[in-house]
Amino acid sequence: MARTSLDSRWYTGVGIYRDVNLLVGSLVHTPAHGHKVLATEVDRDSAMVTVATIAENLGNRPCALRIETCLLDAAGQETATHSMRATVYARSKETLRQRICVSQPSLWELDTPHLYAAVTRLYEGDQLLDESRSSFG
Repeated sequence: MARTSLDSRWYTGVGIYRDVNLLVGSLVHTPAHGHKVLATEVDRDSAMVTVATIAENLGNRPCALRIETCLLDAAGQETATHSMRATVYARSKETLRQRICVSQPSLWELDTPHLYAAVTRLYEGDQLLDESRSSFG
């Protein structure tokens, strides 16, 4: 085989040699890694949970959103919920922050590693556009 290039990175093989993920979704969505959850002010009586969700609008018109976040315990039971409204303008992204109080939280300890889940859904009217889920404890 004759060498056709002086570039030392030249390779005769073709194709994809690493994992590839194809994300398909709405023009208005939460990008990968755009959902963050932080539990602060935690004690046996209550915990304040801050949820930051990035809403990205790739469309050509503004979108009026309803953002709903449910906090689920380890058994999948809803422990708290929060809803808000926001407008995300065309070709932009907004970080939407919610603060949710959990009463009598199950605290994470070595012997009892309780984890909660935060499920955030983006709606336009009644249409579900995207859903993000993050675990925390």
